[in-house]
Amino acid sequence: MSTVQAAMNGVATVTADDLVRHIWLDTKDRTLVLIGRITAGVVIVLAMLWSPLVCKTEINEEIRHAQQSAG
Repeated sequence: MSTVQAAMNGVATVTADDLVRHIWLDTKDRTLVLIGRITAGVVIVLAMLWSPLVCKTEINEEIRHAQQSAG
């Protein structure tokens, strides 16, 4: 499983099981899966929109330096 897949799985699980199930106790599993998928899709879109902004900032230089020093 790739890093992105693991992150999306985590986002979907936290949203569906930890948030939605506590708010609506009688939610069906099928609905939880749908909510998790929608949440993961929204997070992917937000990450794609945010990534160009990160590349234009000074943080990008710090990240590059950290990656180069880590090997």
